[in-house]
Amino acid sequence: MTETERSIIVATDLSARCDRAVDRAVMLGKQLQARIHVVHVTKPVTSVTEQDVRATLADPEEDVDVLLPVGAVPQTILRLANESSADAIITSVARFNSVEDFFLGTAVDHLVRRSTIPVLVAKQRPHRFYEKLLIATDLSPQSRKAFIKAAELFPAADLHLLHAIHMPFESWLRSEHDRAQVRADAQAKLEEFLQHPSIPEDIVKRATINLGEGSADEVVGKAIAEWRPDLIVLGTEGAGGVKRAMLGSTASSLLNWIPTDTLVVHNSMDDGDDEA
Repeated sequence: MTETERSIIVATDLSARCDRAVDRAVMLGKQLQARIHVVHVTKPVTSVTEQDVRATLADPEEDVDVLLPVGAVPQTILRLANESSADAIITSVARFNSVEDFFLGTAVDHLVRRSTIPVLVAKQRPHRFYEKLLIATDLSPQSRKAFIKAAELFPAADLHLLHAIHMPFESWLRSEHDRAQVRADAQAKLEEFLQHPSIPEDIVKRATINLGEGSADEVVGKAIAEWRPDLIVLGTEGAGGVKRAMLGSTASSLLNWIPTDTLVVHNSMDDGDDEA
């Protein structure tokens, strides 16, 4: 086998809330044929052993690597992920306050803001492989790269590309003709986005596109209710020129209330613009 083996880093603090992330990592390892590294960051003096970590697995004999590095949690996880050229980092939220409120916590927040490797925030207990991806796009080059990355990471999944149409002067668009024209223009831009030469043809064939009127929260929430995706994909930088290491207000808002597992793909502005 000449192809480089995929690898996944999953972080755990050994608490029950991390079971979702660990269980998803094991399932994802089988889905992607990737090597799983279960990471528990420790303090200089600790009594935690590999057996303690394995005791949190559904099957303690699972074929995974257990790592017990010493250091600051988010920085250590990022270092290990970069050193191993991981395909993804999987983590869980710090607290489940309610159905509509997921507290990320300092470590997770740091990961999704700083990691150049996709970060998967596991919010639900895994019951099946990811088969349906909902990918929110603002039509920027950065969100196109997030779309491609997610499609490559999950090569068998259906891709649902979603764009929210915000009409700031909606009261001015009183005629159905005006509203139809706005939708037609947005539809054309979305189709142009999908037909960009940087997107492989096999990915284009797997994708369906959809428009929704309203804020990103409203449109994504409605799409989740109607389409019931297994995974939401968010890019952390868009047309607004958000600075490096910032999550962005829209992505941050969505990540905090979306009940579905969410993949955050950070695109550095250093990557440049891929517009033709």
